[in-house]
Amino acid sequence: MDGDLDYRIALLVDGPNMFKSSFEDIYNKVKGYGRVELRETYLDKHASPGLIESALNNGFRPVIEAPEDVDTALAARIMEVACSPRYSHINLIAIASRDSDYVPVVNRVKEYEKKTLMIGFTTNGNSTSLRNTVDFFEAVDERYSGY
Repeated sequence: MDGDLDYRIALLVDGPNMFKSSFEDIYNKVKGYGRVELRETYLDKHASPGLIESALNNGFRPVIEAPEDVDTALAARIMEVACSPRYSHINLIAIASRDSDYVPVVNRVKEYEKKTLMIGFTTNGNSTSLRNTVDFFEAVDERYSGY
């Protein structure tokens, strides 16, 4: 972790890539960096009611997209948070994903002088390129959550 630990954070979860982890575990890893001011999870239309309920119960706003649009919608939201004056107070964008599709967007986020954090799994399956691109990395346990 960074010595500052006083970040204002947007926490954005790639639901289809992180459904085997706990929203509570993800949040607890991220809040160690500062104040989490935005919590959203991006899901596809096949998300179970239990998964949606878990997101809501843990303070996440579920955003439902078509299965082929989750990555695109999440990438667009990351860029919105990075460059919109509405979110100028956010200085750390935390992305819970294992997907290398986010490497280009993380590189762009850094151009806006925002720090980045990846939350991945303790086991294999994380994108090495994404992990090596972000400023910080945290791991959560991969376990079937029963959603």
